Amino acid sequence: MQKLKLKSVAISLCLLVSMIMVPKGAYAVTATKIQNTRLAGEDQYQTAAAIANAGWTSSYYAVVASGENFPDALCAAPLAAKYDAPILLNSVNHLEDATKEELLNLHVKSVIMIGGQGILSAGVQQEIENLGINVWRIAGQDRYATSLDVAQVLGKSDDAVIASGDDFQDVLSVAPIAALKQMPIILTPENLLQPDIKDYVEKSVEKTYVLGDESYISDGVVKQLPSPQRINSTDHYSTNIEIIKTFAKDLDLSTCYVATGETYPDALSGSVLASLTKSPVILVKEPLNAETLSFFTDNMNNIKKVTALGGTAVVSDNLLSTITTNTSAASGTATDSGTKGSTTSGVNGGTDSGSNTGNNSGTNTGVDNNGILGSPNHFEADAVDTNEIDLSWDSVNNAISYNVYRTTADSGIYQLVTSATFPYYTDDTVSSGVTYYYKVQAVNTTGTGAFSNVVYATALLDQSVFSPPTNLVAVGQNNSQILLSWSGVSNAAYYNIYRATSFSGTYEKIASPAFVTYLDSSVSTGKVYYYKVQAVGAKGPSDFSNITYTATK
Repeated sequence: MQKLKLKSVAISLCLLVSMIMVPKGAYAVTATKIQNTRLAGEDQYQTAAAIANAGWTSSYYAVVASGENFPDALCAAPLAAKYDAPILLNSVNHLEDATKEELLNLHVKSVIMIGGQGILSAGVQQEIENLGINVWRIAGQDRYATSLDVAQVLGKSDDAVIASGDDFQDVLSVAPIAALKQMPIILTPENLLQPDIKDYVEKSVEKTYVLGDESYISDGVVKQLPSPQRINSTDHYSTNIEIIKTFAKDLDLSTCYVATGETYPDALSGSVLASLTKSPVILVKEPLNAETLSFFTDNMNNIKKVTALGGTAVVSDNLLSTITTNTSAASGTATDSGTKGSTTSGVNGGTDSGSNTGNNSGTNTGVDNNGILGSPNHFEADAVDTNEIDLSWDSVNNAISYNVYRTTADSGIYQLVTSATFPYYTDDTVSSGVTYYYKVQAVNTTGTGAFSNVVYATALLDQSVFSPPTNLVAVGQNNSQILLSWSGVSNAAYYNIYRATSFSGTYEKIASPAFVTYLDSSVSTGKVYYYKVQAVGAKGPSDFSNITYTATK
């Protein structure tokens, strides 16, 4: 009996000692291990193909977006969901092998291309058409117009997402939810709600979700939106969690997808796949943001599987294991949401914008042995429009920001044009046909690093606009429909249709179809309607066609 008593005391002491010796900050939680999987390829194009292959055995439609330049691509998820289509990625000048193989593997019959020829060239379109696949291109004059054109294809929606066109993280956070709920994602400048966008949301939307704080979209813009609800937090990772919490009732957490928040391609490709199972895409970095860690900890009993989007260069095996075993920050993995974590320099999935091919070639350590900031590697410049040159470079460890300098002469005087937070920058202050030279340096509280190599690009020439459509004909079909048809314009991405109730009246845009026919079903019995059409391509709209008119029967 005495031995048994002593044994009990010994066991109690051992338990007490083990409790006392748990390291400070550790979580004394025992949890069931969550299954983890990964969808990845050697680059963003192979990863997108792997994601498509995981979600579809065949598909009549596929959406093809840029794997190098994010603005036009951001609005693709709800459109892809509308057509039950995967999102594949491509570079600007040729059809990627992985994309081609997946188009054939899925027996795709029609491709919806997002963005103009500066993003996905006419050559890429021709290569797809040579496979016997029809191509429908949706492209506006800029990222804002493209997002509106996509919204118009989606049609009337009770809700819409309003987001900045300058960053991608918040849009990636909402993308699977927007796909699930068929909410258009409309991009807008910080301080201006463009008339076409304002007209669309006033007529088609009842509630708007605004992503980010006033530094992304001003209160002046928000006040012009129908029933706006702003969603934001202290940083992009915390905002990601806030977005998921906002739409919690629409989501099923049994499967969660995780993707890097440093680049956009993998999360974009995975967004429509996630929507198929009502799953969120959670943006992660290493070490985990505190809000992200809390989300996994709070929902550990609901999450059964976590799938990483992208290779180990962007979501490491260690990070995935940390998430799925729920040991989380036992050794200090969690960081305060305001603390800057490390950035993976060799990213699988390309750059945020610009022309980097996205190979896992970023090897810059960013800091030498003396703690001095290194120079940014793989600096590239890509002219994508008459007024836009996109810059990208490898991130530098411990950098807080990056100074971007520019000149118009190889031996000229460089002037600071911006201090960028992320390792990319869109220079939209350039002039058509002018060559610009750039260099960049990393910055932190200790000073600045060495300059990168000098790169240059020439803004695209402002070419002539398309010829106008011809032979516009309107035929009343019945008391509530009018059929329009016209002769197409070579290389037009789509057509804007305008309508009035008198020849010299005010013409309002009613549709932007990609084809040369349109059935107008928003007409009244016994009224006469006047129509005109313009072609739209990468360089803007054409002049208007002839005006035609008819009455409903």
